[in-house]
Amino acid sequence: MNVYQLKTRTEAFIWLSLMEGDLLSIRASLNAGLYPSYDDRSEEPEFECAVFNCGTAFGEFMERLESEDFDALSTAGNELTGMIDNMGKMLCEPVWTQAVLLGRNEVRADRAICAAEADGWLYGSRIYRRRPGMD
Repeated sequence: MNVYQLKTRTEAFIWLSLMEGDLLSIRASLNAGLYPSYDDRSEEPEFECAVFNCGTAFGEFMERLESEDFDALSTAGNELTGMIDNMGKMLCEPVWTQAVLLGRNEVRADRAICAAEADGWLYGSRIYRRRPGMD
C-alpha cells in the first residue's frame, strides 16, 4: 500500500503501523550487527538506504496528511506519527531529515505537474504538453 492509495483514517493507521514495523526492523538489524560495514565510498550503505527509503515514504505521508488528501488521524494515529518521526531521527537524524523533506517535495512536485496538466518532462525552460493525437 503506498501513500497515494490511502483514503480513510483506518488505512492511514495501518500504513503507519507498517512504517513503524519497518523502522523497528531496521533498528533490530542495526543492534544485531546485521548491516555490513562498507569499505568502498562509492557503495551505498544498506543502513542509511533503509532509513532514507522509510523517511521518504514518511515525508510523502505527512505532506498528504497536512494537505488533507485523506481523513484526519485519530489520537492514536497522531501519537504514532510522533513516535515514527522520533525513531527515524534516533536511527540517523541527518539521513531521516533529508529523506522526509525529499518525500514532501516529491508530493508537492507531483501536485504542480498535475496542476499544470503537464506530463512531468521538462523541455528547455518550459513544460510542453503533448497534443492530442500526437504519439
